[in-house]
Amino acid sequence: MNMYIRASLAIALASGVAASPASAAHILKYSSDLSSINGVGAGFASFTLDRDARTLQVDINATGLDEGTHLAHLHGRFSNGVSGTPVNSILPDPSDDADGDGFVELGEALPDYGAIILNMDAIGTGSSINYSNMFDLTDPSVYGFVGGDMNNPKYSIDDLIGADEMSLDLRELIIHGQSVPSVGAGTPGEVDGTAGFKVLLPTLGGEVSAVPEPATWLMMMLGFGVLGSVMRRKRNVRVTYA
Repeated sequence: MNMYIRASLAIALASGVAASPASAAHILKYSSDLSSINGVGAGFASFTLDRDARTLQVDINATGLDEGTHLAHLHGRFSNGVSGTPVNSILPDPSDDADGDGFVELGEALPDYGAIILNMDAIGTGSSINYSNMFDLTDPSVYGFVGGDMNNPKYSIDDLIGADEMSLDLRELIIHGQSVPSVGAGTPGEVDGTAGFKVLLPTLGGEVSAVPEPATWLMMMLGFGVLGSVMRRKRNVRVTYA
């Protein structure tokens, strides 16, 4: 089949998928690969945002954690510090360990991912987490206080997903709670020289990323197919001399 006909069919097929109810424009899907901040655990999270119903379905799976209560939040940064236009949050790394106690603590990590916007509270107590919950984004009780200050008003849905309702992929999912040895005596933060489980210590984190629509995946796969066809044609060209 002519590669241009293939491309035309791909566009037509993808358009049909895009128009189907399964890929309705008001449903946006996101995911987050959760990696260790302080040397423990790994996981994955998925998010389904329904812009019409104003709900967010959150599913989290994690393993290799220390035994204890684990808290989770969606954090975010803003153009004006604690408010304004959403800007990208990032995952802390070992260079953020300013006091040299061997752990990136809450106060050291906050500049990277910002204040709590959506509060999930306790999501598990064991070494593995299987969490699922749907949040009503019109409910003020699910949000954190602006800048983490209880004297301030709370964040809202516009702060979480942006006025354009497309900014959830600028947010960071953080899971807290990890055991530490008796290190860091005399330093500020959770790691203060006493051994034990530190419920506020960041343990896993991941940037939230948009999941492409099925039509987008289809276009990409068919596009690669057309490109491969072109490359094969080029390899099969034979040069002859008179």
